[in-house]
Amino acid sequence: TPDGRSKLADLFAKGANLVALDIVTGKVAWTRPVDLALLQHRVFGTYADGKFLITGSRNHDRKVWYDLYAFDARNGKSLWRQCKPSGKGTGGSHGEQDQRPVIVGDTVYLEPHAWELDTGEPVEDWEFGKRRGCGMVSASGRALFFRDSNPTALNLQTRKRTKITAVSR
Repeated sequence: TPDGRSKLADLFAKGANLVALDIVTGKVAWTRPVDLALLQHRVFGTYADGKFLITGSRNHDRKVWYDLYAFDARNGKSLWRQCKPSGKGTGGSHGEQDQRPVIVGDTVYLEPHAWELDTGEPVEDWEFGKRRGCGMVSASGRALFFRDSNPTALNLQTRKRTKITAVSR
């Protein structure tokens, strides 16, 4: 396109392939077809503990939905898939379509959800809670970080929120 941007519908119109390259030789180690036709906005790749996740978003029933596809990084075998509403509308003014997961230990977090990395099963009793603000969630080994009016940390063990600062957004 003249502006250098391609729509996902155009990119995936003829299908898509997940391809792994041998790190030493650069040759193709394996190729697997993957159906990403539902995705409309962004696509992210995330790797942890031998798993590769493809995540994207789409509009459905006036809500933004997130789709996660998990693969075994050794051979491309599909491990699990989750499709969940974000709880946010489709306006797009605060990055609703742009969210990507963070992986901490054996858990995948994609606001407002959390899943077990190995199985895709929802984490029991997980609740992200409401927040005020846009931007993506980031993480460390013990906390999620995000804007909730001001920069905030969510301790993953205690599940308590702490304002990092009250003087900046």
